[in-house]
Order: sequence, then structure tokens, then C-alpha cells
Amino acid sequence: MRYRVIGLGLSALLIWGCGDGVAGPSGADAAGDTGCEATVPAPPTGPIAPEPVGDEDAPTGTVTGRLVHPDGAPIEGLRLLACTASICYWDDTDADGRFEVSDLTLEGLKMQVGDPTGGHLDLIFYHLLDTEEISELATDVIVPMRDAEQPTPWSDEGGTVTLAGGALELSVEPGALAYAFGTKEEAVRGMRVEGVDLPPYDWAPWSDEIEETFAFVVNPVAIEVDPGATVRVHGVTDAPCAVYRVWTVAAKKGTVSYAGTATVLEGDEGLTLVSDPDAVIGALTTLVFSPL
Repeated sequence: MRYRVIGLGLSALLIWGCGDGVAGPSGADAAGDTGCEATVPAPPTGPIAPEPVGDEDAPTGTVTGRLVHPDGAPIEGLRLLACTASICYWDDTDADGRFEVSDLTLEGLKMQVGDPTGGHLDLIFYHLLDTEEISELATDVIVPMRDAEQPTPWSDEGGTVTLAGGALELSVEPGALAYAFGTKEEAVRGMRVEGVDLPPYDWAPWSDEIEETFAFVVNPVAIEVDPGATVRVHGVTDAPCAVYRVWTVAAKKGTVSYAGTATVLEGDEGLTLVSDPDAVIGALTTLVFSPL
């Protein structure tokens, strides 16, 4: 079955209920002299996004794929939204975890997974639809279960939230935080995902370091921060001064962008990976960290 979404221009069209407190920054400081000296090479250049198709008579195609648990078991009843630049359609997965969405113009698609029951994380990823034949996702998409951790309130007053069992800290200035239109509750949750379990994007610049790459998926999707957030990852095991590249996923397109670097610093709480002062982390949907 296929459904049409009539409401265009929204940064997130699938928002289900997400569910404690806000604190100040802790651990290593993101600003100031870190005592680390490193030469960071220029980041790789990503693909050029295809132009959106505006012609009503443009050719169309179908995207299909499979949503699974980390162990490969299919997930029934998840909702997959496929969006062109102008419209979105969705389908619910069957007993084999499969979906099929048709009547989509040939262009880059934002793909969004949501669980109406609230049992799984919402994900945003990307698929290039370039054929009028059925276009199958290159791999199954792993959709993590939500853990028992309750969402943490995070209002426009800013401050710092600690997510993912204490592994992730996000700090923003007052007035910098913007939730997607229709978000029911200003509260967030986050979960760590290993690089090998990430969904497909327009490119994977971390592919050569996939085993050491990790990410945090933040729900609700499509949270934006201006100016950008300071990010701290606790419990890292790298040596002090190790450098990671930070990548973000655009909620409106599912594409990957370079956001800057983060450095492992040693403080009172041990080793912490801290985003560098010139990093611009404005999209919190998925944060990917790949080592240099």
C-alpha cells in the first residue's frame, strides 16, 4: 500500500512521541588551548547532488528495500517515507520487513524510517532513484530498538543534555535550538550506532575507517542548532590528541556534510572526544565520527 503526504516543505514529516534534566557543560572544554598539535588534511569532497525534477511529466520510478534488526531479523509495521523535493509517499513494511514506494520522480530521495508504536529509533538516510525500473536499496537498513532511557527535556533555554547512557553531551546557546514543525515534546534521546550499522547515504567518506567509525542517532529527527552545538563523547579509548572528523546528516535531504573536527582531550573525567571550536554542528539528526 502507498500513501501520499500532502504538506510540503516540512523538514520532518514523521514525528511520533519521544517520551532527566539539563545541566551545564562538563568534562574537557571545547575552547582554549588543548595542548594538541595536529595537521588535519582537507576533507574529501562529496558527490554533486542531482537537480530536483520540477516537470510534472518527468519519468518516475519505484524504490524498494528491507528494514531489519541488527541481527538481520525483519521488522514488520515500520513506516518508510520517501521524499522528492516536492512530495512524499510512504509504505509500511510487511512481515519480511520490505517496503515499496512508487510514483517518485527520478532524483535523490530523502528516506525516513519511523515506528508508529515508538519501539524503534527514527532514521533519515538517502537513496538516488535513477531508473524507471524498480530501484532496490544496496543493503538492508538496520533500525535500532529504542533503549529504556527516557527522553531528556531540552528547551529553547539551551544548556547541555546528556544522552546515550552518559556517552554523549550536546551543548547549545540559549535560543539556538529549533525542533521540527509538529514536534510534540521538546525532549531528546540519543543512541550510539557503529559505523558498519549506519544506513546508506549519498556517500560514506568514512568507508576506509568503517570499523573505527561510530555515530549517534538523535531523536526526534530534524533538530537544528544555530549557532552550532558543542559535542562531547565520553568513554573514548583513543590516545589524547587523537583527531576525528565529524559528519552530519541533513534532515531535509538525507545527505552527509562535513562539520569539522573533534579532538580527544584528557580531563578530570578521563578521555573525552570534544568538537573543536571551529566545528559547525548545526544538524543533530545523526552525528558521525570517523578517525583520521
